[in-house]
Amino acid sequence: MGFVVFLALGISAHAQRGNLHGTVIVPNGAPIPGASVTVLGVGEPKTATTNQAGQYVIEDLPAGRYSVKVKAPGFDVFDISVAVASNDNREVDAVLTLSPPPVQPTPNPAESVAAEAATPTTPAAPQNPAPLTAQAAAPAAQAPIKERPLSMVWPRTRREQ
Repeated sequence: MGFVVFLALGISAHAQRGNLHGTVIVPNGAPIPGASVTVLGVGEPKTATTNQAGQYVIEDLPAGRYSVKVKAPGFDVFDISVAVASNDNREVDAVLTLSPPPVQPTPNPAESVAAEAATPTTPAAPQNPAPLTAQAAAPAAQAPIKERPLSMVWPRTRREQ
């Protein structure tokens, strides 16, 4: 008798469940293989991946309301709310559209200048060549004795002239 009651409860609990199935395609009807289908709602979340024909099946869902999300790389997310009743074999097809490419932000000139200012640089060599230039440009007579031509330091003799 206990076995009959247990069997009856098992059948009754199973009767309170349903299934979802469907196809994931693009607007021209081509299937999307490898799309991820996730069902959130009553009980644990369940996930399926579409086959080469874009088809999926999620079985043994408790009766209740679910959110079905379909994702595939390069496509917008498809999201729909569905109710699953006892013994339901509900078809939920999804048409995914291409996602627009991500927008590249236009660089702000002020941010660019700030980034350059914040970039560490190697200190440059001193930019003041004035002392060397002044000495080189000074007439030989005004240069210190050490830097004067030898002829100005030692007077020439009459023989050298």
